[in-house]
Amino acid sequence: REEKESLGSSASEDDDENFSFDVTLGDICRRGFGSGMWHDLLRRAPHYYDDWTDIFHAKVLASIFYMFFTSLAPAITFSVLLEAGTEDDDGTPLIGTVEVILSTAIAGGIFSIFGGQPLCILGVTGPVSIFTVAVFTISKSLNINFIPFYAWTQIWSAMMHILLAVFNMCELISWVTRYSCETFGVLIALIYLYTGLNGVQKQFNKGLDVALLSLWLSLGTFFVATKFSAARNWVVFTPEVRELIADYGATISIVFFSCVPYMSAEARNTDIETLDVPDTFQTTSGRGWLVDLSDISPGAAIGAVVPGFFLTVLFFFDHNVSSLLCQSADMGLKKGSAYHWDFFVVGVIVLITGLLGIPPTNGLIPQAPLHTKSLTQTAKYCVNGNWRERVLHVHEQRASNFFQALIIGIMLSAPFLIVLGLIPRSTLDGDGGG
Repeated sequence: REEKESLGSSASEDDDENFSFDVTLGDICRRGFGSGMWHDLLRRAPHYYDDWTDIFHAKVLASIFYMFFTSLAPAITFSVLLEAGTEDDDGTPLIGTVEVILSTAIAGGIFSIFGGQPLCILGVTGPVSIFTVAVFTISKSLNINFIPFYAWTQIWSAMMHILLAVFNMCELISWVTRYSCETFGVLIALIYLYTGLNGVQKQFNKGLDVALLSLWLSLGTFFVATKFSAARNWVVFTPEVRELIADYGATISIVFFSCVPYMSAEARNTDIETLDVPDTFQTTSGRGWLVDLSDISPGAAIGAVVPGFFLTVLFFFDHNVSSLLCQSADMGLKKGSAYHWDFFVVGVIVLITGLLGIPPTNGLIPQAPLHTKSLTQTAKYCVNGNWRERVLHVHEQRASNFFQALIIGIMLSAPFLIVLGLIPRSTLDGDGGG
């Protein structure tokens, strides 16, 4: 019971949602059409102005760049999986890096403006990538055009998201325990770890010089990011300097080791793998951006409701767990939660990504809780000779989510696509598998 309360309660003691942990489906349905969303809006609306004005702090700026790399890296990593898993008969990928980055930017921008809890970071996840490849395999085996089938899948799923939100079904997250959240978090962490290790392993098939340089970049990125992020525990420098190093540790590490292969002629001559991105903003396959929904039979369009249902089930758990983790009680948040409204907004975003034929997005683990942590000011205190950390304040605002998404979107312009194409994959593999 205590375990559930520590997750089910957002940090605000006065105006929080106060879920009932003994709730039944009948209780939820009797609460009234859209009542959960309405109360979410009433709870968060008084804080909306502060969400955009209380942003002038070094923590916020550091969080923008930290979340930019933390969100961009897995987006690119999973795009490689999608490129390999969605190749049509002539070997052309139907979904690639541009689609994944665009989806991440759109979702982050919309959710940071219209979402109730803007600390939750949205993006393309490992399970979504696996789901997309499964939908492609099904459509190919049934001789159905993948992109319109994929679009209809998301359209049906978006409708289900909206229905779940307006009928207050997100209150079922009160049944989720911390054990369930942490178990799911471990699963996602293992996916990232496997992806990173697999990326490093592949470099050993390309010659010893490439393998050694790639391994050095991966380990170097990981080691420096880990050490710098723990700078708060150092005894050198002032507390302010240590805080600054810790906030920008991951950013410094990724930027530095992305530049390393270009620092000497010998390294530049090494055929190290960099990110595979197009030179201009266009779809990977060259199709138009809006999907022709009539390009499949009516039966196939209706049949897409089945994978749409599974996508909804995945997002209902995945997004709400990430939302729970980024605003758990030990974070000490003050502005309250908005689970129903947020799931409604996620449904709208899924509708948009479906119409564009790009991967759907939902709350990211571990990025969502890492976002909150990056905005947290803490203090250490001693209890019986043991040092513990206490949360003093969390900078709850929308700017860090919005601007990290904006920067990700800017990376799709021609000059920055070229820059992206220079980043070694091994650097991102070292950053936690993406």
